[in-house]
Amino acid sequence: MIHPDGYWLPDLSPKQLEIFNNNKVYQLISGPVMSGKSIGVEHKIIKRMWDIPGCRVATFAKTVKSAKHGGSYDDLLKLVIPQWEKSGIRGQNGKTKFGYTMDPKVDGATRTHTFRLRNRWGGESEFFLFSLDYDDDIEEKLKNTRFSDIWWVEVSNFKSRGIWPTS
Repeated sequence: MIHPDGYWLPDLSPKQLEIFNNNKVYQLISGPVMSGKSIGVEHKIIKRMWDIPGCRVATFAKTVKSAKHGGSYDDLLKLVIPQWEKSGIRGQNGKTKFGYTMDPKVDGATRTHTFRLRNRWGGESEFFLFSLDYDDDIEEKLKNTRFSDIWWVEVSNFKSRGIWPTS
């Protein structure tokens, strides 16, 4: 949809737009099942990948299977990104068109699901899907790696306090 000020917005409910337009550093989104939280968050992530030069998003799901088969990663690839692609939005130079620079794949060495998108500045942003079958693996996944955004899919699935900072 086109905002009254002339810029493109994804087709979102009022609550999803609240998530999409929230500029706070930390966001905890909660609500009833099927209320649109995940789609709102997914659009927010793609917006950040589009807007932030060199954006790197780490997404943590309890299992890759839960994220892929009808879950958040599946929605991101089949519902959210196609909406952005169909929008025809272009970057700052008027030429850079939103889209993949690297199609979704699984890294052979790390078994991490990943893809890259063009950002509005003509560069790339990266997305990584990690599973945390064991909460204690969090240190290994995050240590010595820089991410601009971290998304916990269904954070209530992560029970161990070992994944949360203590200081």
